[in-house]
Order: sequence, then structure tokens, then C-alpha cells
Amino acid sequence: MYRKTKAKVHSLLHPEIIGNSKWDRIINGFIILLIILNVVAVMVESVPSYRDSAAEQHFFHYFDLISVIIFSIEYILRVWSSNHDPRYSHRVHGRLRYMVSPAALIDLLAILPFYVHVFVGFDLRMLRIFRLMRFFRLFRLTAYSRASR
Repeated sequence: MYRKTKAKVHSLLHPEIIGNSKWDRIINGFIILLIILNVVAVMVESVPSYRDSAAEQHFFHYFDLISVIIFSIEYILRVWSSNHDPRYSHRVHGRLRYMVSPAALIDLLAILPFYVHVFVGFDLRMLRIFRLMRFFRLFRLTAYSRASR
């Protein structure tokens, strides 16, 4: 059952595996939508009239928090299920090889600024610099597009 679950998670979360199930399309569509919404949120948040309002600041904070939680869960599940792929078959070394792959590094760079801010506590100016890394999520869109393959 463990291997079957891992295989299913792997096929659902790795867009390079062509899946025709309803859940493949729903999950990948949701991830694409969340990536686009995050890029739009970064752009809107840079407008001073939205950035200065307390209500908008709360909205952007909670939207970012929810997005990071979802992307973190996705990243953890991708790393966990990566050794289902023959290229990353070793239990430890395979996962480490996957974690340094370009797609996994983009995922990590997209969520890492949030955790750096929470655990290290950089000031707001440094956080804004790190938030620019969220644009790396946009590069992941090509992984979800059949035309780009």
C-alpha cells in the first residue's frame, strides 16, 4: 500500500508524467492558478496605495501564508515520492539528487524566503528582496504545459 500511495502521489505531482485522470488535471490546474495568483499578488502588493492599507497588508500576509503552506506540502510530497522515479531510486541519495534538480530548486527558492523571514527574522527591507524570488514560481508553469514538452 505504501508503494502504491507513493506511486500515485508521484504521478499526481510530477507534470512531466502525462496523466489523463481528472485528479491530475485538477491538481495541476490548481497549482498553475496558485502560481499565477502569487505573481499577481506580488505585482499588486508593489502598488503603494494597496501596500499602505492595513486591510490589504493582512490579506497579502494571509494569502502568502496559505500559499507557502500549500507549496511546502507540495514540495515535501514531491521529495517524498521522488524515489519512485528510477533516476532517483535510492532512498536517501535519490531524494538528495532530486532536491538539487532545477525544478526542485525553483520550488525551494519560491518557499525559502518565507521560512528565512520566520526563523531568522530579517528586517522588512531584506524580506522584500527575498520576496522577488517568488517569481521563480512562474518558471514552473512551463513544466505544466504539454506544449512546452
